[in-house]
Amino acid sequence: METLHKSMLEYQSQLKKGVIQQAYRGLMEFMGVLRARFASAYPDYFVSSSLYFGYMDITFFSVKSTALKAHNLKVAVVFLHEGCRFEV
Repeated sequence: METLHKSMLEYQSQLKKGVIQQAYRGLMEFMGVLRARFASAYPDYFVSSSLYFGYMDITFFSVKSTALKAHNLKVAVVFLHEGCRFEV
């Protein structure tokens, strides 16, 4: 395992390239649009008003139906950064 110092040097190096920021910004915009479309397409559901951005590991928003809400449950639409995939 790398030391924090070495990891930070690599992080800085990668940020200087600009690709990480571009990809992350695009992903956050996509997730925001997806959340808004869920809210618009399913007005009877409770869609969280914001995204959870995580620590570059997961990003998600939650969706609850009336039945789920009655049981204090919810469904999360999750993007897993490392695997670059969605899960529910």
